[in-house]
Amino acid sequence: VVLKWNRTTFAEPNGAPRLTACPTIDPNEGNEEPLREVEIVSSTDVWIAGHCGRIWQYTGTTPWTWHKSQTDSHFWGLSFPSSIRGFGVGHRESITQSCIVRYEND
Repeated sequence: VVLKWNRTTFAEPNGAPRLTACPTIDPNEGNEEPLREVEIVSSTDVWIAGHCGRIWQYTGTTPWTWHKSQTDSHFWGLSFPSSIRGFGVGHRESITQSCIVRYEND
């Protein structure tokens, strides 16, 4: 669940992604949280990522935008050194797969 603080309480923003756990090869991975990373680039640019390569962006004016990550690795970290460039790091233990994904807006 994605929640936003509205100065008095946490509430689910309109259009927030609703997620369930993704199918996994290794049953030990089934207890993973669907979302585990958040990167706040600015007050109007927020990224979230998690299980099975899922990643979304919120820009403050539009609903959450899903971005294709080209991986099913579980994201363990996000970093956005600038508002136009970001990186995600993922790993999938059951198939010994690691990845770095780059996002760039021109």
